[in-house]
Amino acid sequence: MLTKERITEYIRNLENQERELRNAIENHTVTLHAVSGAIQAAKHLLSLSEEEKNEGEKVGDEE
Repeated sequence: MLTKERITEYIRNLENQERELRNAIENHTVTLHAVSGAIQAAKHLLSLSEEEKNEGEKVGDEE
């Protein structure tokens, strides 16, 4: 189950990735690594959201 702390940590990581991407764009030094990292972080957060949604549905089914 996702904890508030874990979700907060992933959001913080995404915010850091966003900041790095913005800096890279401003400096015209966007690298494949920076873009790839941001995409992977977003995908990971989405998968966590799906897991939480599925767990919520399981709990709802049991009631």
